[in-house]
Amino acid sequence: MMNRIATYANPHQYATGVVDVFVNGTQVVKDGEHTGALPGRVVRGPGWKGG
Repeated sequence: MMNRIATYANPHQYATGVVDVFVNGTQVVKDGEHTGALPGRVVRGPGWKGG
């Protein structure tokens, strides 16, 4: 089961229950910690204004 714990005041929190995450076949979260890998790319929708 996965639970969200992030809030607007504290948004940079991993969901509990997530141990490993893979993006494009590369592990980016291992044992609940970010590996430093950045294999994906940003996908922006039509509402993006730049920044």
